[in-house]
Amino acid sequence: MPSLVRAVIGTGWWGIQLFIFTEIVAGIYLYLSGNLGRIVMPLIKSGSANSYTISLADPTLFWSVFVGVLVAELAFLYFSPIKKGQDTLRKFSLIVGPLSILSLTAIFLYEGFRDGWNFGSLPPAFGPFSPIAALSFLAGNTANWLTMAISMPDLVRFSKSQKSQIYGQLALPVTYIVFGAMSVLGTLFAYNLVHSTIIDPVLLSLLTLPAPLLMFVLLSLLLETFGVNTLANLLPPGYDISNIFPKKITWFRGVLIATAVGLALGAWSFLGSAYNFVDNWLLAYGTALGVIVGINIADYVFLKKFSLDVDAIFTKNSKYWYWKGINPASMITFGVVSAFLYAPVFGVKLGPLEVLSEVGPISGLLMGMALYLLLMRLFKLR
Repeated sequence: MPSLVRAVIGTGWWGIQLFIFTEIVAGIYLYLSGNLGRIVMPLIKSGSANSYTISLADPTLFWSVFVGVLVAELAFLYFSPIKKGQDTLRKFSLIVGPLSILSLTAIFLYEGFRDGWNFGSLPPAFGPFSPIAALSFLAGNTANWLTMAISMPDLVRFSKSQKSQIYGQLALPVTYIVFGAMSVLGTLFAYNLVHSTIIDPVLLSLLTLPAPLLMFVLLSLLLETFGVNTLANLLPPGYDISNIFPKKITWFRGVLIATAVGLALGAWSFLGSAYNFVDNWLLAYGTALGVIVGINIADYVFLKKFSLDVDAIFTKNSKYWYWKGINPASMITFGVVSAFLYAPVFGVKLGPLEVLSEVGPISGLLMGMALYLLLMRLFKLR
């Protein structure tokens, strides 16, 4: 069940990244054809430009590219069979990682030097500081991290050793902190330069970067987006769906099902504004993931003491079998905590406790840990 929750969320991210990839291709075309300024600048001046701008500029071009990229990703995965450890994907990741770091750093440095490193002015949309709003945005970014935290086991299974996979993940917290800070400061630079709050790096690049730097940045982001979308957002859900019925659902069939789910979900519809993206996407799914991660941490760290019997996990009537193959403490915890935190979404008033729903990924993790440990003791489970 947790794997299926993660799979659905992964397909949502897949749709978002596919949309961004298409935006890059369509944006490059509009730039090279000389139509970008005519179409986009009026929207910038009116303050209505956002991540949908390029898709609305030429819908036929945009959605044709969207379908073409979708087919290319499926073909890429089809010719990277899992029995070979997906070596093609591993080699591809060695290219796109450094490219993404270089391209995003290039945007930041260029905008910073052009603006004179002016940190003094905030866009009007920021408004007065609110502790709850700050925590909500922090929780939203936590949700972004939780997606990768749960997806990681499907990616590190091909590591040479436990030590190598730990070293491989040490870069993640550093890059999250560094690029998160660069994004916030870069938004300030962009506002000073174009007098509009632009959170879309593709649109910002098209509007402000000189031609040589623009092509390097966008082509790098093109490869990076394709790689991340394939490796992190489509590959793991393929495993999860295949594991439902592995005799009938092969890994690639799982990928095809994940693709259909992602298209039906249409998570790119949340890209209209930063607030909409955080509130209706990151916090919405992050609440469920927070509870799941809280249960996992409580069980593995506090109950199992970092010890795991791998063979027993796949053995019927083993110590992990609990009640008919289900751990009632985990299911009850997930149901109770999720119902409480999602209650305001369905119009249920929680009074002062409603603040817990506003930071769902964080409160869900802590509440999930606490309730799970309590139930495990009450049910006398180990």
